[in-house]
Amino acid sequence: MEGEAPRVIARGGFSGLLPDSSIDAYNLAIQTSVADVVLWCEAPRVIARGGFSGLLPDSSIDAYNLAIQTSVADVVLWCDVQLTKDGVGICFPDLNLANASTVQFVYTNGQNSYPVHGVTTQGWFAIDSTLKDLQNVSLIRGILSRSDKFDGNGYTILTIQNVTEQIKPQGGFWLHVQHDAFYEQHNLSMSSFLVSVSRTVSIDFISSPEVNFFKKITGRFKLNGPSFVFQFLGKEDFEPTTNRTYGSILSNLTFVKTFASKILVPKSYIFPLGDKQYLLPPTSLVQDAHKAGLEVYVSGFANDVDLAYNYSYDPVSEYLSFVDNGDFSVDGMLSDFPLTASASIDCFSYIGRNPTKPLINQGTDPVHASVDFLVISKDGASGDYPRCTNLAYEKAIKDGADVIDCSVQMSSDGKCFCLSTADLKDSTLVAQSQFSNLSTTVPEIRSDVGIYTFSLTWPEIQNLTPAISNPYQSSYNMFRNPNEKNSGKLISLSEFLELAEHSTSLSGVLIRVENAAYLREKQGLDVVKAVLDTLTEAGYTNENTKTKVMIQSTNSSVLVDFKKQSKYETVYKIEEIIRDIRDSAIEVIKKFANAVVINKASMYKLGI
Repeated sequence: MEGEAPRVIARGGFSGLLPDSSIDAYNLAIQTSVADVVLWCEAPRVIARGGFSGLLPDSSIDAYNLAIQTSVADVVLWCDVQLTKDGVGICFPDLNLANASTVQFVYTNGQNSYPVHGVTTQGWFAIDSTLKDLQNVSLIRGILSRSDKFDGNGYTILTIQNVTEQIKPQGGFWLHVQHDAFYEQHNLSMSSFLVSVSRTVSIDFISSPEVNFFKKITGRFKLNGPSFVFQFLGKEDFEPTTNRTYGSILSNLTFVKTFASKILVPKSYIFPLGDKQYLLPPTSLVQDAHKAGLEVYVSGFANDVDLAYNYSYDPVSEYLSFVDNGDFSVDGMLSDFPLTASASIDCFSYIGRNPTKPLINQGTDPVHASVDFLVISKDGASGDYPRCTNLAYEKAIKDGADVIDCSVQMSSDGKCFCLSTADLKDSTLVAQSQFSNLSTTVPEIRSDVGIYTFSLTWPEIQNLTPAISNPYQSSYNMFRNPNEKNSGKLISLSEFLELAEHSTSLSGVLIRVENAAYLREKQGLDVVKAVLDTLTEAGYTNENTKTKVMIQSTNSSVLVDFKKQSKYETVYKIEEIIRDIRDSAIEVIKKFANAVVINKASMYKLGI
């Protein structure tokens, strides 16, 4: 019996002729190789800037350790190198030590002024202190909007040797030299220091935004020495040693290739942003750099900075746009949150839309058997479009929701439709319409003045302009998708059910019913009967529909009504934050509900 033929593995496609890992290289490998050729693709590197600096003080021992514990196995640790007065290399994110340490409190009179690239800069500088002087200085957060919970932990400033001895980077160690010219002005040689420290420390990458730095260091390392990475700053910024803008240097990548094998660029070099914070078409930088033989690394990734509205505030989507867009992939990403970068690359890239979901394995005990889970929309994709509009529901289905939801409201003429609350001011521009004089207070529903759905007919409501919700606008100045803030139209419950039935991916619908007693007693509207009639008319019975129906309410008597009149699943929403529940209470709930909804604070309590 003949053995199998050896496999042919094309590293980066036909990389001997075309740029490594380019589309053309992969296509040519397929066209010219055996039928079962294996395409080899190097996963983009994750570089942890200062460790897990989005959570812990930058360049602290715990930040580096957490980056290793939570990231891909080959995560690269980034260190911004500063030099002390006695020539010791430390890892610190900024030339001014006051920006991320307690130095100004320890040495209140230690402030100095120095020219940095021709600009007089005040601060506390490493060149004014020996390593011994800095032993009493602690690392703290450098970005004030981030948590201060770890500022009092007394993290000491680490030397480069400390990082390699105490952390032992396995995936690589990246040293970044931001201000070589500055140190040279003060008779400190960054290049000499790096050559010296490389005798005892394994350095995998060295980067800098200064061309002259590479001219000084080229040839001083052996052939198996570190990779050199040229960092591009803003396109209009001037590179200090050539007096050329970084934008002009970008137009001559063959020049960069003479002293570096890789480039590090801001995100906007690849995906530019327009004035309104929406993405413009991607540039050809990645393809151009690969053709020139340069790897491309990207900086500026963090979970807590403004994202393009295209990403719906989802950092994973942003990472994937750089590595899984169908046209190109960058070679690495510099992140303050390496856990997110690692998950994006290791778990979510190249899996396609709506992949088959695994069951969640909760152990071998029959009580904790594997269970399925559902992704349920909240008023449709309400972060992308106005709540409960046709566009919000269509986007939720496109995004892979298993269940779409409808919070049922009633018009004055008895029509059931979907809207987040009974107050039209929450989701429409009714306050700017001809119906603004219908404001009233309904204490049974809420204490604030509102314009309620049962004050208008359905045709009147249909003509209202929807309005996107911005719940974090006042606290964090965060807006949602302003280009679509008034897009879409409100839809009736019957239209909602028809949309769900025509979907091939949905497994169910969730219908919320609130204020039933008030509507029946004060407005003469029976919302329970109206919902049941609409479901029946739409053909939603247990026997002949593929779509499961769930009825949710905070009122147990409403769920009891539905239980008596139908076989739909019922869901009880517990509004209070709970820490525990008695078995007897569970038994009571099981009499009228198949499931419960609890606040996330009931599962995970936030620290003080």
